[in-house]
Amino acid sequence: MDKKLKDLKDEVLVVTNAAEGNTPHVVEGIEPEGGLKTRPLAGVKPSDQFMRIDRNESLIEAFFSNMKRQFERPSDFHFYHLPMDLLVSAKELVGLFKQPESNAALLDEYRLDTEQFTQNRQQKQQQSDGSGTEQSTRWSMEQVDWQQLERMGVTPETLGELGVRRLLNGNESAVLTLKTVFEGIEFETPACIRLTENPDGTLRNNIECCKRYPELDTPYFNVEFTPEVKQNLQEKGNAGCVVELELAEGVREPCLVSLNPKTNQLHHVPVSGITLPAEVNGTAL
Repeated sequence: MDKKLKDLKDEVLVVTNAAEGNTPHVVEGIEPEGGLKTRPLAGVKPSDQFMRIDRNESLIEAFFSNMKRQFERPSDFHFYHLPMDLLVSAKELVGLFKQPESNAALLDEYRLDTEQFTQNRQQKQQQSDGSGTEQSTRWSMEQVDWQQLERMGVTPETLGELGVRRLLNGNESAVLTLKTVFEGIEFETPACIRLTENPDGTLRNNIECCKRYPELDTPYFNVEFTPEVKQNLQEKGNAGCVVELELAEGVREPCLVSLNPKTNQLHHVPVSGITLPAEVNGTAL
């Protein structure tokens, strides 16, 4: 179990249901009413957007705890953590999941013990109830400016338990419908929210509105993208090369540029602000 937890990176959740012949589906997310939003494994590609598994153990525990409450027979479901690289062979993998007994030796490496995740979460909740000091997220609920979010129609209830935990762990929210009033007229706009830490340690709600299309033909920090960079941003989500942006007037600085697929907004990071380790696993870079 511990080994699997350490390996949960750049992977997706695959679910099979005995009542449906164990046909594998990739989990895209959770519906508001608690149901699973899935897509058949046979038709997916590594470039598709799914619910990614990261190193946040508490998020996975919350996922399976919610599922156990929502479904009458959760034992009919089997979950696996599948590396993104294997999705290129999605069609060939379907047969393995549909016959879990005969392929147990191969599938056991990727099978997730959902009951263990649920027990871990229950133990943490019991510890929290007893001492009042347990916190399994990066930040606490009290640090968030919920009043500002509530004015835009966002509450812990509308986010759901998983949505709140994603927010408290520094992850970007799903696309939400935010409400605002301008000169007495109410407007609604799709946007994503991420908590950002100020220099003094307080948190602010970083709101990124969604655009219908990415503005790749408009100069970005006084720089026009080449056709190759535009294609890379649209197809891969990153420029594919270092781009020199004019972050200060008359001064260009090498940056990495990426495209947020949920909001169609561009982001950049100066190369000078990126720290690389001198070695990885004892091998010098």
